[in-house]
Parts: sequence; C-alpha cells; structure tokens
Amino acid sequence: MTERDVIARLIDVSIGFPANDGAVDTVVDRLSLTIRAGERIGLIGASGSGKSLTALSLLGLVPPPGVIVGGSVEIQGTDILSDSVSNQERLRGGTIGMVFQEAEAALNPVMTIGAHLEEMIRRHRPTETGRWRRIAVDLLEKVDLEPIRTLKSHPHRLSGGQRQRALLAIALAGDPDLIIADEPTSSLDVLTQARMLGLLDNLCRERALALLLISHDLGVVSSLVDRVVVMLAGAIVEEAQTQDLLEAPLHPYSESLVTSARQTGSSKTHPMGHPKSQSGCAFARHCPRREPECEQNLPDLIVLNGGGAVRCPIVAAEVDQ
Repeated sequence: MTERDVIARLIDVSIGFPANDGAVDTVVDRLSLTIRAGERIGLIGASGSGKSLTALSLLGLVPPPGVIVGGSVEIQGTDILSDSVSNQERLRGGTIGMVFQEAEAALNPVMTIGAHLEEMIRRHRPTETGRWRRIAVDLLEKVDLEPIRTLKSHPHRLSGGQRQRALLAIALAGDPDLIIADEPTSSLDVLTQARMLGLLDNLCRERALALLLISHDLGVVSSLVDRVVVMLAGAIVEEAQTQDLLEAPLHPYSESLVTSARQTGSSKTHPMGHPKSQSGCAFARHCPRREPECEQNLPDLIVLNGGGAVRCPIVAAEVDQ
C-alpha cells in the first residue's frame, strides 16, 4: 500500500487534562497509529488506558477540558488540528463514521432514527438528498432492523441492541471509508454481541471499509481484526498481527492477557493501577522480568525487524538477536 491508501494517522499524539496545580496530566503519551484503506485494527486495553480518547482525537472531539497537547492528527493527509471547523465536520461522518459505546447517549432523544439518518445523508451526500429515504431503508435492512417502524421510532422505543444497530446505520449513512467502533458490544447480551460483531464483519467486507475496533476484551477484538494494538496507561505497549499476538505475545502485559484468556476463558483486561509518582513502565510492578530502570523511565516503542513493535527493550533485544 502507498501513502495514498492511508485514511488516518496519529503522529506522537499526547492528550492531557489540567491538574489542580495548573499543570497538565498526560493521559495519552506520544501515541502513533496509522490506519490504511480496508485495514482492520483492534485497540485493546483496560478501562482508563486511553483507548476512547485516542479514537476521539481522530475526530477532533477530545472532550473539554481535555486537549491534544502534542503531535498531529492527519485525515487523508490533512492535519485536522490546524484545519477549518467546516472541514473537520465534513471529515466526521463523511470520511470517518463513529459507533459510540453508549448508543442511547449518542442519539438525540427528540429525533427519530429517520431524522438522524436524513441529517447524515443531507450533510455528507448532498447529491443524494432526494433519495435519502431509500438509502436509509437500505441501511436499516443491512443492520437487520425493520425499516418502516425504525424510521418512525425515537431511540427510547428501541432495545439496546436495536439502538446499537441503528447507530451503526447512521455511521454508515455518510458513506465513510473508516468505521470506529468503541466498545460496540459492552452493554449487550452474548447473543446480541455475536449479532453485532457479525454485522460489522459483513459490512466491512461488503463496503471494503477500514475498521478501528476498540475493546477491553481480547476475544472480541481477535475475531474481527488483522492487527492488534495493546494500550496500557496511555501508551502503546505492543503492536502485532492478530495471530502473532495470540500465539506469541511479546510484551509481558500482552502475555498476561493471553495467558489469562487461556487459563480462565476470560480475555477481558483489568486496570493495572499506575500511580502518578511512577514514571516508568506501568506494568513494572507486576513484571517478573523487570529491571530497576523499568520503574524509572518509560521505554520507547521499538519497531522490530520482523514486523510489529514492543515497548520493552529487554524483549526487543531478544527478538531481534
């Protein structure tokens, strides 16, 4: 693939929130991520690791008082941090569609699903405004919703799974190149989760969509994506092809996730706890291979000769020998 195939790119992005003493607490630290056309990436990490903020930064929607304090965010080669508000709005929905974690909160309660879809189509596909209803019906059928009833329904009239699928249809209404799905199954029962994941899989295949799937569950991510990015305490600690990560995880934190999944059947991540006073690797206190310097300084993310990357010089040295 060439640079023309790159849809979105984060380059050394840091996100912070103001502290009581006037300083800025960094919650995402120098994160870089490239998403190419048709590529499926899983972003996995425990609650509070910075996954959702990373996704929101791609849309220029980091919630105040949070702010991007460093780096650049490129969408189709344009740095949106210095772009006009109107162009940012065009890219949101038009180039990138977002399926938020809490569908009920993401949908306007006084608007019908039909009104949501019409608004997206009019804004991002103006030449097709006259046939917005036909497009809306097709989209609702694609996500297994009965179109006539759903078009007339307000969000509170739908079940949790129906709202999530309606949100997926709305995200597709702008005809995007990339879908970001933030914990799309976290509030759903097991059968509804499987249905939602199947829909995402099929729609990405049919429309050749790129996908950024965010989850705290390694099992959910691994079934759908080609590449996995593991986050811990605001930093990427490993990046690998999905099968490589499942068969031979490199970073000790990734290894603990895979081992836990094999032993207990639970692949969900859990917050590690990283005191602000600790400036080194967030996993150091739990790592059997730690060295004194691991608790002092956060290592750089090291790109490996065989592909992938790991934020652990001890492991990197062994792999690239």
